[in-house]
Amino acid sequence: MALAHLARRGDLVCSQIADANGILVVINCMRIVQHPTVLAQACRTLSTLSLLPQNRQQIANRKGINILVRLLAASQLSPIPGDHFLSAEFNGMQVNESIQEAALAAFTNLTNSSEPNRQLVAELGGIEHIVSCILFARHGGPVRNAAQAIANVAYGSHFSVARCIMARADVAICSAIGATDFLDEDRLLEAAYRALANMALDEAAQTGLASGDAMTWCVRGLQKCGYVHVLRAAAHATAAIAYKSRANKAQFAQLGALAACVRVVSEFGCGSLAHTRHYLSAVHVRLKMSA
Repeated sequence: MALAHLARRGDLVCSQIADANGILVVINCMRIVQHPTVLAQACRTLSTLSLLPQNRQQIANRKGINILVRLLAASQLSPIPGDHFLSAEFNGMQVNESIQEAALAAFTNLTNSSEPNRQLVAELGGIEHIVSCILFARHGGPVRNAAQAIANVAYGSHFSVARCIMARADVAICSAIGATDFLDEDRLLEAAYRALANMALDEAAQTGLASGDAMTWCVRGLQKCGYVHVLRAAAHATAAIAYKSRANKAQFAQLGALAACVRVVSEFGCGSLAHTRHYLSAVHVRLKMSA
């Protein structure tokens, strides 16, 4: 689609497309056309257009989020029991992982710094479908984008975090981390640890995360990874889950988190401030757990 290519030219073009009613054109196209290539391009267009804050609400008002949720629902062989959002428009259609990956990227951008859109995704059952993509996608792209979407949907939203915990998003994310090559798939790992960190928003969520394998995989990330952005994300997740919870701090200590943090500091903590600032999260974790 021409709009998909035009939208990549920057904020000014994205704004002009929205002013010319381009958002409604893309959403109507998604309602009518069922060709996988066109649908994937339409999702990419929404994703790019939603990089502009003023476009996010317009996409939501035009039912763009509703369409994306139904598209993900149609991609799953076994729809969630009782799901009443799967309409006839995508019924029986084969939604491939290219469409999933593009739709999940759109969710990520639409929920960035937008609490109304986070709540809307949760209310429409989008979280459950995003979690299903993490569990059942065959390739890393959809899994990575799904983890990023969960991270943004959960950020600062108690309502969305509660829905994430109910949907067992932490279980799906830990499963994804466990199936990932720690030495290679750094972007997926970073997204997964960001999601765990953002889900640890309150005491109830921290307790829920502690009951699963989240703490174990946080420590393994600190032990095994050598990527700056993954270490930072794993350290943030560790700090968030341990925050104000003596039980979680004790459990982290038993899992070897202190030694893992020391490893990060000792191996990467020497050098210029510009280099070491990336690892301050790990130092912060250690101080919190020692308190």
